[in-house]
Amino acid sequence: MAKQVGVNEKTVRNVFDAYVAELEQEFKRDTPVWLGIDEIKLGRFRAVFTNVHGKSLVDMLPDRYGTSIESFLRSLPDKAKITHLAMDMWRPYRIAVSKELPQARIVVDKFHVVSKANAALEAVRRNLAKTDKKHALGLKRSHKLFAKRKADLDDSQYLTVSGWLNSFPLLASAYDLKERLYAIYEVQTKEEAWGEYLHWESTIPPELAKAFRPVKTAFRNWQPYILNYFDDLRITNAFTESFNAKIRRVYRNGRGYTFDRLRAKVLFTDRLQKRIAVQEKVKIRKKPKFEDIQMVRMMMSFIDMVADEFETRNQTKQVNLGTDLSTLEAEIDSGKF
Repeated sequence: MAKQVGVNEKTVRNVFDAYVAELEQEFKRDTPVWLGIDEIKLGRFRAVFTNVHGKSLVDMLPDRYGTSIESFLRSLPDKAKITHLAMDMWRPYRIAVSKELPQARIVVDKFHVVSKANAALEAVRRNLAKTDKKHALGLKRSHKLFAKRKADLDDSQYLTVSGWLNSFPLLASAYDLKERLYAIYEVQTKEEAWGEYLHWESTIPPELAKAFRPVKTAFRNWQPYILNYFDDLRITNAFTESFNAKIRRVYRNGRGYTFDRLRAKVLFTDRLQKRIAVQEKVKIRKKPKFEDIQMVRMMMSFIDMVADEFETRNQTKQVNLGTDLSTLEAEIDSGKF
C-alpha cells in the first residue's frame, strides 16, 4: 500500500490504526446467551470469546489474564442474559466468570477433557518410540491415526492401527483407555457419566498411571463443571479449533501483522459479520384518548396523575453476532484474507 500510494510504510500503519480506533468506538455486537471462552497461541496465549449458538467470534484479547477476562465480561452489554458458558480448564476463566457472571452455568468443553486422553496416548507412543528405535519411524508416521476414534478409521487405517496395537500391548491398553473415555460422553445423564468415569479410572494399569494422571486431576478439580455437559444440551465450543489453526497460520505468515491489527481485520471486516433479524417485544405507552377537546383541556393539569398504560408490540431489529467463523475460514482458504 505504501508503494502504491507513495508514502512511508509507517504512515500507512498509523492511518490504519487510527481508522481501527474509530471502528472500535462504533462497533456493536450482540451478547450471546451461550458464551464460549477459548484461547489461541499467537506468540503467547490470547483469550477468544465466541457465540456458541451463532458459531461466531465475539472478540479476542491480547492475553488471557484473569483481570483482562473480568474487564471484558464486565464490559458486555446485557451480560445478565448469558445463561451458559463453555470453557476449558483454565482456573482464571472460572474465577472471572464466577465473579462477573454469577448467573451463568459453567460447562467444561468435552474437547478439552478427551484431548488429555489423546495427550496421554501420545506420551505412551513417544516413550515406546524412544525405547524401540527399530519401530520409531513407523510409530511416528501413524501418530495421527492413534488420535482418531476407532469408528472413524477406514479399513486400511484400522489394519495399520491394529497392527501396532497387537505389537505393543502397553500402547493397546492406552488406546483402549482413550476410546473408553470418549465413550463416557455417549451416556445420557451425569450420574451415569460419573459412574462410567469411576469405573474407567479403576481400570488404569499401574504402568499407565503417570501418563493418564492429567485426566484424573482434571476430573478431581473440575468434576461438577465437566458433568454439567450432560445436563445442558451438550454445549461445546470445539468449532473454534479449525479457526484457531487457520488464524495461527495467517499470523505466522503475515508480514507486518501485530496482534492488534490481526484482531481488527478479523473483527471489523464488514463482509465477515454475521447479522440476523430478530423479533423483540417492546412496550409502548398508550396515549390517553379523549373525544371531547374540552375534556382534554380539563385533564391536562391532571395528566401526570393518570396511571401509565402500555401495549406490547413486536419490533424487528438487526443484531450482529460477531465474525462468522465459516465465512472467515473460507476467506483464509481462498487467500482473500
